[in-house]
Amino acid sequence: METEIKTIFFDLGDTLVCISHITLAKICKKIGGVRKYPLSIEDYKSAYSNEWKNRSSLSALDAVRRTKANSDESERNYWESFFESLLTSLNISPCQSELTDWLINTYMDPSSFVCFNDVHSILSELRSKGWILGIISNAFPSADRMLDHLELRQYFKYIFLSFELPYAKPETRIYQFAAQKANLPIE
Repeated sequence: METEIKTIFFDLGDTLVCISHITLAKICKKIGGVRKYPLSIEDYKSAYSNEWKNRSSLSALDAVRRTKANSDESERNYWESFFESLLTSLNISPCQSELTDWLINTYMDPSSFVCFNDVHSILSELRSKGWILGIISNAFPSADRMLDHLELRQYFKYIFLSFELPYAKPETRIYQFAAQKANLPIE
């Protein structure tokens, strides 16, 4: 059976949006100042990516905690654990609560993020050609505010953020849920 594709789902982070280069430079300067030697953007991004990978492969417990981060307070708690671990990997004592708080506030602030250069033009073109667009993303409450801040919501008919759902990617159920809500066949 041949099915005509009419709907495209995107991820949010590192697909449509990323942390701004200016914000990354501020983060590296701040961390470098605390540890008393410079931190390159590449080294920070590597440590950040490694922390995500570690949490993704650690256990279902972390996925549950991420899914349960459905309020600003629970998101802050998640980020606190994340950044304490990340800072430890960068040889910074976990007792740097002022730095941890600053990092949490930075990542929860929608203005710390930007769209990739061609996102608005591509989404606009896809919509003008009749494509139905959606988002399926493991995301925190701050991502919802980011969609408004970056003026992305206007392009999407469907937005499924894991903090609003009882499951997260890569669970099959999140894709089945999105397909069902979008009246798409599940094969």
